Amino acid sequence: MTQLTKICIMNALKNDLSICERSHYTATQLLNSVNISRSTLYYHFNGGIEDALVYTVDHELIQPLTKEQMDWRQSTVFILGYVANHQMLTRNVYALAGNALSLAMVRQQLVNALVTGNQTNYQPAQLQLLCGALVAEVQFWLASNFQEDADEICARLTTFDQLLSKLD
Repeated sequence: MTQLTKICIMNALKNDLSICERSHYTATQLLNSVNISRSTLYYHFNGGIEDALVYTVDHELIQPLTKEQMDWRQSTVFILGYVANHQMLTRNVYALAGNALSLAMVRQQLVNALVTGNQTNYQPAQLQLLCGALVAEVQFWLASNFQEDADEICARLTTFDQLLSKLD
């Protein structure tokens, strides 16, 4: 039941943050959407909404990358596809939890997930650089209001990957 409750909270959070742009979102708003008590929210997510956002990123992006052991190219396509299909959610996640520490944590989670599928192809330092580039590209994409096509970003990241491999 615990996992099901966490999924219900995550889905309500995703739904609320996918509807319209938000600069502020409260635990009360989430509680009303999922129809649970405040103690239930904090039982599952000690840090409230911030922890629920981290759980959502982990569940929606990090776990699939790890489970499927995607290589760098597959991972890039998967992440950019997710962001393209969840633009408002991405925008709100950045607005509500987009501080430098959160971004560094997401980048490290990406590196850890990608190590599983890329152990023979990359050194950890290369994955750190590639994931940093990917996070930066998503931020620029967001800042430009998703003006660019995901394929263009993917091509730029592929070029960066090729340039990195020449440095070895």
